Amino acid sequence: MNHYWNKWVKIGKVFFFQTVIIFSLLEVIGWIFDPLGISYYPEMASYLDTLILEEPIGYRNRPQLQGKFFGTPVVINSLGLRDREVIAPVANEFRILILGDSVPFGVGVQYEATFPYQLEKILNTQFKGSIRTLNMGVPSYNTEQEWIQLQTLGMTLQPNLVILLFVSNDIEPKMWVFDKRQIWYANLAQRSYALSLLFILYRELSQRLASQILSLTKLLPVAYAGEIAWYHYHLGDERWQAVEQSLIAMNTLLRRYQIPFVVFTYQATDFIFNLLHQVGDREGFPLINLVPWQDPRWSNQNPSQYVNSYVDQHPNKAGHLILATLIAENLMKLKVFNRIKELKH
Repeated sequence: MNHYWNKWVKIGKVFFFQTVIIFSLLEVIGWIFDPLGISYYPEMASYLDTLILEEPIGYRNRPQLQGKFFGTPVVINSLGLRDREVIAPVANEFRILILGDSVPFGVGVQYEATFPYQLEKILNTQFKGSIRTLNMGVPSYNTEQEWIQLQTLGMTLQPNLVILLFVSNDIEPKMWVFDKRQIWYANLAQRSYALSLLFILYRELSQRLASQILSLTKLLPVAYAGEIAWYHYHLGDERWQAVEQSLIAMNTLLRRYQIPFVVFTYQATDFIFNLLHQVGDREGFPLINLVPWQDPRWSNQNPSQYVNSYVDQHPNKAGHLILATLIAENLMKLKVFNRIKELKH
């Protein structure tokens, strides 16, 4: 009996040390070579560690933070915005407040490459330096948090126009990224290059299998964790109602002060866009879906050229320029800048 026991103990030790060695090698390989852009997960974990937890908004950027995150320098101003310091409006200044999540924040790109900053540059060629954008983007913010942010900070910055960029995961609960971290293995996996790589490989394999055998989708829920939000896009859902109520509240507040409000969606599916359009049509604010690949200028381009990586689908510098261009063109069509003439008189 002792002979067999000792044999299995020895086999177990060999297996354990081999696993540790393989895992360590994967960690080093992932850190050095960053296959598929898996660094996005550890980098996001590092940035989330810096956020200030605070009610009722849930969390916010840490004011005066300076560091390197997502492979690029990140500087947060004294108001908690990834932007230049905000001073009182100068004469004839037209301020555009931009609400959103990690897209306007600019994950993976320098501040000067973000679409809010590039939008300012594009518009100032037309309006001769009158435009100032204010970047309110915070990673993983939902619509409810953007409404709270508009009330508590945005209105104090004296905007002349407010735009909101809506993406599909804006329907998630306001603390969803922190709720995930309460699960120890999910928290560990996000911080590890090796586990991030293994998760991506597992997800790809499970999705390919599930596409061939539909019943597997019930057995592989983790692989579809990112798609849970889709099922909440219907009129009776509590999460959708929070989105709708927040949009209505924003529009009501801004209308009271005669401030134009424009909502842009980023590559929204038809059923999401239709739900949002019902709100916009009823409440009287414009809704525009930004889909670069439907524009003749980029229809023949490979979309993968305009994102940070296979894993990190946030727009890169070129992708942000496309967003800035489309937003500028649509704002001009809406004639929201007529007020610039008023400010100059």
